[in-house]
Amino acid sequence: MENILKREDFVRIRINAIEKERLLKIEKLTGRKRSDIVREAMYRFIKEEYTQFLN
Repeated sequence: MENILKREDFVRIRINAIEKERLLKIEKLTGRKRSDIVREAMYRFIKEEYTQFLN
């Protein structure tokens, strides 16, 4: 059986027009969903800055 985590919670973030445009460009370029892009960005930030929380 695969180890899949169920996504239960929602996070709302506020972004300005520039950040929104960047996110939309990445979305169009990669074909990925916004939530996946933001989730990966959060993971990379935590991995680089706060590795102790990934245990």
